[in-house]
Amino acid sequence: MHDFTAIDFETAQGARWSACAIGLVHFKDGEPCFEYESIIRPPENKFHPINIQIHGITPDQTENAREFPDIWMEIQRYIVCQTVVAHNVNFDKDVLFKTLSYYNLPTPNLHCECTYSIWNYRLNEICEAFDIPLQHHSALSDAKACGQLYINHILNKQPLKPIKQAAATDNYRYHEHIGGDVLRPNLEGADPQNFFYGKKIVITGVFENYERNQLANKLKLQGADIDTSVTKRTNFVIVGRDPGYKKMEMINTLNQQGHGIQIIDEDRLNELLH
Repeated sequence: MHDFTAIDFETAQGARWSACAIGLVHFKDGEPCFEYESIIRPPENKFHPINIQIHGITPDQTENAREFPDIWMEIQRYIVCQTVVAHNVNFDKDVLFKTLSYYNLPTPNLHCECTYSIWNYRLNEICEAFDIPLQHHSALSDAKACGQLYINHILNKQPLKPIKQAAATDNYRYHEHIGGDVLRPNLEGADPQNFFYGKKIVITGVFENYERNQLANKLKLQGADIDTSVTKRTNFVIVGRDPGYKKMEMINTLNQQGHGIQIIDEDRLNELLH
């Protein structure tokens, strides 16, 4: 009943076939019995800067790494005909299937379980709530944490309510929503020569020196048009720590289509604002 494999993939770019790291932990009778971690050379060893910012893996690290078919030979017995668990399993399953397809390898039938669907909060938030060690976006660490959460859930060791309360508190504190008048552009009094004047700007993540609404208002006074979603019209995305994954993925996708959305981190932001 408690035999399963927890997995986590990291990707080199927006394409799901660009797996660049995998972490895998096989559990037997509710206990971890096998761990596997490897970086992977993605096709043509191409990375997008956004993905590097998320997980820290670079083309230099993967230049001489093995490609996925070699990795698959070692791990498939822990995935094929197993229950596979991941946090947002649709992402990891899609990475697996599309990477296999890229290399013309058959895709297996899987029984999948998703810890995200159990709690509906990000992995780092749940782990913080229950003091589970986590080096977020390290593939093996994410897989270990996901497996531990799944074991604790199926053995009824951890009720849902305290997790949701703790995670909701963290979510509110760290990811304040931007809304209201700040989303209505107003160029009155702004300097047309300002770097941000007339630019569509999205803010994501956590910042050391700014609350998000405070930052949005500061940028609006300089002529910025603040938005909450990344679109083809977006000029800049201000990115802090722990940015929204969907926003980062959308930037990657749109830039692959030829849109020039620029990423500005907090250090660069401070230079532009002072």
